[in-house]
Amino acid sequence: MRNPQDDAELNPPVRFHRVEKRHAAFSSYCRHMRRRDLSPRTIETYADCLHTFANWLDTHRDGNPLSATFNDLEAFRLWLVTEHDRKVSVGRQSTYVAVLRAFYRYLHAEMLVLTDPAKALQYPRLEKRIHRDILTAAELRDVMSRPADTPRGLRDRVTLRLFALSGPRARELTMVDVEDVFLKDREMLVRKGKGSRQRIAFFDRDTQSYLARYLASARPRLARNDERALLVDNKGKRATSAFLRDIVKYYGRRIRRNITPHSFRRTFCTLMLRAGANLKVIAELAGHELLSTTARYTKVDISELSAIYQAAHPRASR
Repeated sequence: MRNPQDDAELNPPVRFHRVEKRHAAFSSYCRHMRRRDLSPRTIETYADCLHTFANWLDTHRDGNPLSATFNDLEAFRLWLVTEHDRKVSVGRQSTYVAVLRAFYRYLHAEMLVLTDPAKALQYPRLEKRIHRDILTAAELRDVMSRPADTPRGLRDRVTLRLFALSGPRARELTMVDVEDVFLKDREMLVRKGKGSRQRIAFFDRDTQSYLARYLASARPRLARNDERALLVDNKGKRATSAFLRDIVKYYGRRIRRNITPHSFRRTFCTLMLRAGANLKVIAELAGHELLSTTARYTKVDISELSAIYQAAHPRASR
């Protein structure tokens, strides 16, 4: 079984505990988040936003989130972009709105407030950006060929190939155990995806071959005897998300690219789309609950959109 104290990522952030102590409403919502089994990063984001909101309530209102009105929430949002110590980007403003809406939706469902003051909060308009960290097929082949033919190098190669060709999130890959990999079928069970959703991820024949070698010869030399995780760190324990991100960044620098595991996810989704897969299939493979999320992952540049249009539309060439 996984030993939680071996992985600091599982421990709620300090601000999570501080928020719990601010008001009974915050405490109730924090217990609700724990029951939902959210990812550590999501909990950290919610805790950070609610902690800032609680501080603002103490300074500008009576400190009671149950008495906050829509106008109060709008005033808080204005404060974020005009008077907050740190510059709050449009994307971060959207995160604050999402957290406040979720928080007050919960309070309203639990009948702790008569009306939901955050229901009418509008998200700021996000600029449409093209992701610049999507790799080409040639870059993928290059970065996956970089690890050396050593036990650690084989582990790194398997890590890069699973990120690139199966599309898991970093935390999802850390939670894959040896028994979750089915070499014969070239399948990997992702037991605890985002929102505790379970799915099957696939890999190709080359990855199957590298995985077989890793499991037979490299992993036994790297892992502790009682460790069940597929990927282990240099101490033989279950690899953390931070450890896997460092692997990706290291080999990304070798090809002069600043990439993360998320870069591989965007690349995975984009290349699947270009190969002809529809959004529903890609969403299922990537573990996206909403098609809109998948659509954001598969942005292509204007020149490529033009080329696709010219090739696909029956009247484009006339």
